[in-house]
Amino acid sequence: MKMPVLYSIAQALQVNPDWLVGKSDTMTITVPDDLLRTDGVWLTPKYFLDKAGISSQEYSLVCAYRKASPSDRQIIDNIVARYPVEDLPHALPVEDKIIPLFGTAAAAGPGEMDTGLPWEDYAVPADSPATFAIRISGDSMEPLLHDGQIALCAEKAPQIGDVTVMMVNGSFLVKQYIADNYGNIYLRSVNRARKDADMDIMASGNDTVTCFGIVILKKRPALVDQ
Repeated sequence: MKMPVLYSIAQALQVNPDWLVGKSDTMTITVPDDLLRTDGVWLTPKYFLDKAGISSQEYSLVCAYRKASPSDRQIIDNIVARYPVEDLPHALPVEDKIIPLFGTAAAAGPGEMDTGLPWEDYAVPADSPATFAIRISGDSMEPLLHDGQIALCAEKAPQIGDVTVMMVNGSFLVKQYIADNYGNIYLRSVNRARKDADMDIMASGNDTVTCFGIVILKKRPALVDQ
């Protein structure tokens, strides 16, 4: 029996194709929907390892990439871009959209940045929720955000605990956002060894504050200790 036929039967019966032909005692397997080819055939781990010449390490990298947060995927994308592949068989066209990438955001103390000037076009998948991106500078948001990382961001009002992109008195900051009932804002470094980069903005003060949005993360981080 040809493999596509076997996999189609196994898919319809929701059973392990190896079990159907007596090569396995395991009757059922769990196959994620994103491992289906466009023709409905399973691209199972066994297919990749046995038929496509993919090593188990390479397969695990693909699985890890699919689980990664948008910011971690961006780090991986930046590395992979150094090793372009000339020919990708059966690759599906990917539609991108262009968002602004701002040069340097400060994650370890104030950093100057003119919002009207330095930015460059940056391509992200068309379905990405990101509306702009920033390049992180410094270590105050470790291990959440890393020095040099490109962080994808969305223009939305922050909730307590979000990592925000703020401009305070003309300086860009990337910090965890905390606020109280009196209108005071506390911008905190996740890396508490860099609490020197924290900033308190009192409602009674004269600080000029603009929130540009939040960094897109897999989940909202726990509040840091005040």
